[in-house]
Amino acid sequence: MKYFFSTLTLFIMILVNSYSQERPHDAYYNEDQTYFTNLLPTANGLVMTDNYASSIYLLKEDTLSVLLSAPGCGRYMKLSPDGKTVLFKYINNNRQQAPFRLIISSGKTEILGDFVDLCSQPVADNQNNTGYCITGNFILKNSTGLKSSATEGYTNYPALSGNGKFLVFNNNNDQLFMKDIKTGKILQITDEQAGYVYPSFSPDDEFLVFNNLGGDLFIYNTISGNTKKVARGGHVRWISDSEFLFTGFDENGVSSVSFSKIHADGKITIRPLDLQAGAMFAATYSNELFYTVQGTREIYKINLQKALNNVPHPQLIYKSENKLPVTFYSVKSLTKAIVKVPGTVPYVNQVYDTPSWHAGWGSCAPTTSVMAFAYYNRLPPWPVTVDHGQSWDPHVNEYGSYVADRYRFNEIYYSETADAYGTTAYGGYGYLWTGSYSPNSRMKIYIENHYMASNQLWTTSCTYNNTTSEIDGGYVHPICNYLTTSGHLTLATGYVVGQHTLIFNDPYGNKNNPGYPNYTGYDSYYDWPGYNNGYQNLDASGANGGVAWTVKAETSQPVYNDTIIDNIDYGHGFYMSNVTNGSHMRYFHDYNVGYHGHTWWTYTMASLSDICYVTWGPNLLQAGNYKVEVYIPSNGANTTGARYHVHFNGGDSLILLNQGNYPGQWVELGVFPFHAGQGDYVYLGDSTGIDNEMIAFDAMRWSFVPDITANFTSTNQTICTGDIISFTNTSLHADSCKWILTGSNLNVTYQLNPTVIYNTAGTYDVTLIAFGSYGNDTLLMPGYVTVNARPVAGFSCGNTTVQLPNAVVLFTNTSQNATTFSWNFGDGSYSTDQDPYHIYTLAGNYNVTLIASNGLCPSDSLVMNNYITVEDASAIEQYKTNEPTLSANNGILSIYAGSKNLSNVDIKISDEAGRTIFNKHINSINKYYNLPIQDFSGIILITMTSDNKETVTLKYVNYKSK
Repeated sequence: MKYFFSTLTLFIMILVNSYSQERPHDAYYNEDQTYFTNLLPTANGLVMTDNYASSIYLLKEDTLSVLLSAPGCGRYMKLSPDGKTVLFKYINNNRQQAPFRLIISSGKTEILGDFVDLCSQPVADNQNNTGYCITGNFILKNSTGLKSSATEGYTNYPALSGNGKFLVFNNNNDQLFMKDIKTGKILQITDEQAGYVYPSFSPDDEFLVFNNLGGDLFIYNTISGNTKKVARGGHVRWISDSEFLFTGFDENGVSSVSFSKIHADGKITIRPLDLQAGAMFAATYSNELFYTVQGTREIYKINLQKALNNVPHPQLIYKSENKLPVTFYSVKSLTKAIVKVPGTVPYVNQVYDTPSWHAGWGSCAPTTSVMAFAYYNRLPPWPVTVDHGQSWDPHVNEYGSYVADRYRFNEIYYSETADAYGTTAYGGYGYLWTGSYSPNSRMKIYIENHYMASNQLWTTSCTYNNTTSEIDGGYVHPICNYLTTSGHLTLATGYVVGQHTLIFNDPYGNKNNPGYPNYTGYDSYYDWPGYNNGYQNLDASGANGGVAWTVKAETSQPVYNDTIIDNIDYGHGFYMSNVTNGSHMRYFHDYNVGYHGHTWWTYTMASLSDICYVTWGPNLLQAGNYKVEVYIPSNGANTTGARYHVHFNGGDSLILLNQGNYPGQWVELGVFPFHAGQGDYVYLGDSTGIDNEMIAFDAMRWSFVPDITANFTSTNQTICTGDIISFTNTSLHADSCKWILTGSNLNVTYQLNPTVIYNTAGTYDVTLIAFGSYGNDTLLMPGYVTVNARPVAGFSCGNTTVQLPNAVVLFTNTSQNATTFSWNFGDGSYSTDQDPYHIYTLAGNYNVTLIASNGLCPSDSLVMNNYITVEDASAIEQYKTNEPTLSANNGILSIYAGSKNLSNVDIKISDEAGRTIFNKHINSINKYYNLPIQDFSGIILITMTSDNKETVTLKYVNYKSK
């Protein structure tokens, strides 16, 4: 139904409105058609300018000629008191300014001062002295030379009394001061209640008339110092010392001419003249009153007395059938500093960027508002193709539809209607113009409805400094001004430092360029009322004094986040499709709930194709896995089947979610791998298979899920049996772990930081598995732990009792896991041999110590106390009556038969390798038998056996042979 209704509505709008967009003949039209302003009747003809102030014209004997063309030359031009010359400001191609005068009779020009960055409109007194202001000074030129007189700031529109005595100038706050040029005395004549412009002395210098920025006229009595308000109006032209004419405008912008008289008692009377509706710019010469009519290129004259007596018989003295030959100049000042609000203010043209069916000629107020909304990103882009038959059509504008089409925002439905030149408009236009409303009564509220702070200032409060302060604060500033006689809304975006020139987005185009409207309204330079820098003026006629009103539009753009994409982050990750497949901003509803207090929602559809859809796209610093969460608001979200399409690196996933289950919560959609930067996104449309449920489009959050990295440290990697190792888990992004510690007392453990013992030598692997919410990582360290065996000292010897003098002890090393040895034989002797022998020389009992080492683990010591007994020779005798024995000394083997006679005795001698090196058979030994063995060196083993089967062995070291 959404698609059908949208298409049908659009078709009807086009059908009804496509033929009703002829340009209306309104104040905008009049500006484009051109007209005469600033009439100056003289003896040599009628001098005037056009509404662009681009030329100075002379009408003489029904012939119109151009005396001079230059940027702004006709603006604020004046006649010299003798009526022979025109005083004007000339702006050259180098954008410099100088005071000039033009001799009417000859058309010749004369420069009155040097070209400078800023100078004022020139003035003259009755003695033909001329003067002009530059920043901080007034320069008076007379027959004796130049005289300088200090002023404050920069004045563009000064006034010089006819007697040359008084100068009126303004300061930067547009307050007027009167200075006695001779004495230097300065008197402020305005009250700080408003800004003031357009001072003008009466012919006898007794009175000074001026405007406030609200367009009210005031009379200042230079003698008494009293000030009186006259009426609303401007463009004053003195008739006599106490009488003058002025132009006023009614609430519809229609002008009229009034006569004012200052009476001797100080009273002031005002009387509108009975001239045509739209009469303006009246001026007199030689008892003739000249004026033009608003919206025409016609000039009339009438006898002054008849006009004052309301006997209207005006005579048309000139009518131009064609537009005036306006010249447009490019005078953008590139040499002066520019202050603008940060960033770019999107441009919308009220005529050419609004919907094709809309007649946008009068849409300046909603268009200006919409540009402010767009600048602060308060509304989503609404890209609609428009075609108004121009050379740049068809084209797309992202915000023009808000001006006239229906939309919803801040829980307000902008569906109110208003007539727009025969078309029906909604949106901002309908809201501002519906019923008896108008922008000046509703624009402030309209701005506030879009989450912006606003106020409304009227006329006198609308100072230049007020606008520049807004710009300095970073705020765009809507101004209702008088670029046209009926008023026009433009959006101030900047200013030129020091010269009272503002920069605008003008929704009607740039009035400095040909054609109005045109499509060049971005960065339009306009001068402030009372100032002339060659641009079009915000008080184009010079009859209004200032601007009509302003409204603040203060807020800031949302603070954007690359990984939390909110539903108000238009152009910064959040996209709303409101034109594709028939979608429309009126289908998107909103509530002031949800993340950051706002959510969009729409009704679901059973159809298979989405009408309304949105996307959220992050800007990710790095590729990787991200947890994606969606915020579900507490209102506008009851659909049971929201279909979230997650587009990520390598594919997309469809996640179905019942939004009604999670009011006011973040809900996880899953973890997915995403590219770095932009490109991946989440999509949600309104097609769920069920009609008329509420589906919300709020915020989306991406949280980086770093890869789990298993890692650890330990107190040691190489230990000895029985030692402990403490492991420290340094895994990243893990919640738990599993250790596989082969060879330890804890083969498998889930402790975070285990301490284990290794009792068996060897090389062992260590495995750590780190677990997280979204995965795990395994770290295998092959051969990480090396367990070395501890050395164990051990030894033995064949005889622990030996006799002198051949007290030789042979030690057998039984140590384990050792590579080096240190022996202490207990008699002050040492050895590092593995299996040493030692010869004791003194009888006694001896401790033997062995220290076994392997260089890897701590050494082990074995101490055998009183292990070796050394006997002297007499001790041998006690054994002679006992069992057979062997003894050796000095290379002689002594065999003692003991108490038995030995028969068939075999003597066998073996070397250290166990090889037999000597055999001898002895038939019998009765008591002693000596056998030389000095030929055998080293360690030998002597074995004796006999028939009685007794075996006696002796290990002997023939140390002398060694």
